Amino acid sequence: MRKPISTEMHAAIDYLTVGTLATLPRMLGFSRTMTCAMDSIALTKLIYTLFTRHEGGIVRKLPMKAHLAMDAIGGTGLCALPFMLGEDDERAIATSMSMGLMDIVVGALTQTQSRGRGMNPAVKQVARRAQRAVKSAMPQHASAE
Repeated sequence: MRKPISTEMHAAIDYLTVGTLATLPRMLGFSRTMTCAMDSIALTKLIYTLFTRHEGGIVRKLPMKAHLAMDAIGGTGLCALPFMLGEDDERAIATSMSMGLMDIVVGALTQTQSRGRGMNPAVKQVARRAQRAVKSAMPQHASAE
């Protein structure tokens, strides 16, 4: 079965999800604990999205299948989060569970191979700079003689 969500679309959904996870708890007045937990999930998702081999990735080291597995784990965590924290706010419970289920479903419906499209030129320029910065930050190994 051909999956309907391309890796390019998945990348866009990931960045929208990160933004939503970071802002919605504040907009809806969730507890500090719930807000901090959702911030942690958003930051984790942002980091592994930036490292994924898809059109929205900058460093492009993480295979798409591993990314999708992390989405499933994160989605499950989001569904369980309000119960682990003893949250009693129905909006927080519904939001967390909805976001978690969305993460799981989107991952299951996403293709695992990129169609080979490149990034847009602005993202490509940022990606090149980020790759240079990562390479320059990595320790240089002396060659064995």
